[in-house]
Amino acid sequence: MTAEDDDYWVIAGKYPMPRPVTWIEATNWPPKESTTLTELLAMIRGGSDIPQMKIAVAKALHEVYGLSVSKARQITSVLDEVLFPTVPEDELECLWRSVVSPDVID
Repeated sequence: MTAEDDDYWVIAGKYPMPRPVTWIEATNWPPKESTTLTELLAMIRGGSDIPQMKIAVAKALHEVYGLSVSKARQITSVLDEVLFPTVPEDELECLWRSVVSPDVID
């Protein structure tokens, strides 16, 4: 669409923009079955180009591991801003197992 205004042409349009590759797509994620939460957090902590790490964890848990947003928030609620647990590590792993595999009985 074009319009003329004060001897200038204004051109507006929508151009197909390729969707940028997200950091999740660019990361080589390990298989779901072989990853502990500790390994996942260490991997995200080690990624220097990953923005907003707690949000990154929630997004990975949702998109890669298929957890609901509320379950992902259960996990991130016990992490500080640099992804270190605010609860004992065994409690964090127990929470991880209960969220990923709720049928598991300890």
